[in-house]
Amino acid sequence: MPYQLVPPNDHRRNVAEKAIQIFKDHFIAVLCGTTENFPMQLWDQLLPRAEQQLSLLQKSRVDSTKSAFEVLYGKKHNCNANLWAPLGCAVQVHVMPRNRKTWEPQTKAGFYVGNSIDHYRCHQVCWAADSRSVRVGQTVFFKHKHLTQQPVTELDALLRATNDVCDLLKCKAPVEGKVRLAVGICLWKFSANRTRKPSARQQTSIESK
Repeated sequence: MPYQLVPPNDHRRNVAEKAIQIFKDHFIAVLCGTTENFPMQLWDQLLPRAEQQLSLLQKSRVDSTKSAFEVLYGKKHNCNANLWAPLGCAVQVHVMPRNRKTWEPQTKAGFYVGNSIDHYRCHQVCWAADSRSVRVGQTVFFKHKHLTQQPVTELDALLRATNDVCDLLKCKAPVEGKVRLAVGICLWKFSANRTRKPSARQQTSIESK
């Protein structure tokens, strides 16, 4: 059987090496998205859900019309029954009345490690800080606002307004609100009468839209 060797130190030709590289990049992104005080010794708890996320994003090599998740598990992922949330996010999980004392707090602090496949709309859930174990809960409060988010810069707003201008020229209604005001200002600047400022009536009309 004829064969050829790949160039030395080149991991892009081998299919297995490329798959490992893709998963490594995805899992590093998952770890970077965790909260600051997430215990990194729980990284193995995130592996099953990270693999499922990646299989949902990729097409199957067996059947290109299906995702890798559908081919591996034999069914499509039901987003209504099995919800997704940011892995490693700090959460508060509700404790049922029969599992707590009268004057105890009604929630327990922990970290989200994935959804529960065997339960309907439940999370598998949190590494509870007091019991050091994984619990399954239905009512969970996610502190996703505490995760770092990239701010919207003026360049991002300008690019968004430019895309809305293109959609407007294609007879598509842009998004309402402040973006619509930015689109109106851009249209005025790019119009033939750009040397003349819009009147107060035109400005009011732009702001109302």
